[in-house]
Amino acid sequence: MTPRVQARYAAKKVDFRRLLSEIREEPESVIEHLKSTTSHYMEEVMRKEKLSLVGTMISSILHDFKNPFSIISLGSHIIQQRHGEDDPKTAKICANIEAQIRRMVDMANDLASFARGDGEIEIAHVSMEQLLHHFKELNTPFFHDDSVTIEMSPNNVSLQGDASKLLRVLQNLVANAIEAIHLTSKPGTIVITAIDKGQTIYLSISDNGPGIPEEIQSRFFEPFVTFGKSEGTGLGTAIVRSIIDAHHGNIIFSTSAAGTTFTIQLPKEGKAS
Repeated sequence: MTPRVQARYAAKKVDFRRLLSEIREEPESVIEHLKSTTSHYMEEVMRKEKLSLVGTMISSILHDFKNPFSIISLGSHIIQQRHGEDDPKTAKICANIEAQIRRMVDMANDLASFARGDGEIEIAHVSMEQLLHHFKELNTPFFHDDSVTIEMSPNNVSLQGDASKLLRVLQNLVANAIEAIHLTSKPGTIVITAIDKGQTIYLSISDNGPGIPEEIQSRFFEPFVTFGKSEGTGLGTAIVRSIIDAHHGNIIFSTSAAGTTFTIQLPKEGKAS
């Protein structure tokens, strides 16, 4: 056999070995892909089942709470009618009771809507000054916390959006920040700032807490993601993301051991989702 023929057979032998190797590797890669796909599918099925269960539970709670809420509201209304005119403090307390009832109902409705995948919002003029003032009125304990200082700078910013939904965003993010600060022994500061940049409104919420744990950073806005919490559903930040998405906005965060900053971008001229 000539050297030329031997070289040709050797080349064919090498190609055949490579082919066998590829054939052996192919089933392994297919199996790994199937495992990964199945795992993702099962996670998605479980997530949907959990959300469906949450939606059913919240609907039941709203139904059961309807009468107690009505009685509380009626009692507040009667007290305000009898004493509100002569006692501004009583009138303010009654107004706060009504506002807190609406807030609880809105929070439950937001949770139920998220579970259904419903991202509807009601667009209207929103003054950041009024929104932050309302936020302070509804969350008095936040501002009476000796270990946390909350600074707010509305900067005369306004936009078209859903005020009640944006209020929910603030409540969730600030509550999370306060919880994080309480995990440390140092005094905390939370700064809420609104900035008008032409067609886009920037809203930032910064804190000097311990930062978001690395384990959950990539999944932070996914449902049922929590870390070191004994309470809560793990849906707060997922609802925040859904509200921002419904406004055709964007939310990102930067975090380190020195604190966390959430930056929200919202179109100034909002449109319904």
